[in-house]
Amino acid sequence: MYATLSYDINAGSEPIEDVRDAVLKALGNTRERCDVLSDTLICEIDDAGDYEDLVDSLREVGTEFSGQFQFVITLHEAKSPLRSNGKFVRADAKAIIG
Repeated sequence: MYATLSYDINAGSEPIEDVRDAVLKALGNTRERCDVLSDTLICEIDDAGDYEDLVDSLREVGTEFSGQFQFVITLHEAKSPLRSNGKFVRADAKAIIG
């Protein structure tokens, strides 16, 4: 499986860099594959539990940085086609999709 993560970081009381760092931390250092797809991230997902854990981590970022971080994450079945008008490295995306 893989997920696409679109997010928005807004200026606020906390520095934008701190919000970005929290998002990257939520994605975790153990995530084997996660790549930038234009302004969206595409991440390898192990199973439904991994997806739920990631959603929970991202919600914590949204709570910690209230009003500064919003996101939409969509789960896709492995090998489901990826359609994007953004520029991305197709070989990397193909490796994540499966």
